[in-house]
Amino acid sequence: MTTIAYRDGTLAADTCVTCSSGRRLPGTHSKICSNEHGWLFGAAGTIADIARLRQWFSTYTGDKRLKGPPGGSYDALLISPKGACLYLELGAIWDAPTDAPFHAVGSGAALAIGAMAHGATAQEAVATAILYDEGSGGRVDHLSIT
Repeated sequence: MTTIAYRDGTLAADTCVTCSSGRRLPGTHSKICSNEHGWLFGAAGTIADIARLRQWFSTYTGDKRLKGPPGGSYDALLISPKGACLYLELGAIWDAPTDAPFHAVGSGAALAIGAMAHGATAQEAVATAILYDEGSGGRVDHLSIT
């Protein structure tokens, strides 16, 4: 699947691409982006779902009352320009479930959260997941709130 991690204004992700059987495919794919409204976005799931989410996210302004993201098989994070974290899952948007200063989704989320609980940055947490999670790989991408 992948690892998306957020801490201290930085969103990070691996770039590995796998098929539905879990086999790694050649090449890499960026799973994080920003939009013109200052939001950051990162998603773990199928490339088709991520493409639909990116389309939806391109105009996202933070209003949870608007039509939510498309459904599908994914876990995603939205980071506001002020650093607040929202989760996306099954076509719904919800506030971060804890007040922890870090968050992660994807197959390597538990590894990333453990690393960040011990002081790792978002990039270091994703690098840790790449080492130990079969669904994460490639290089570490990152974006920061500007």
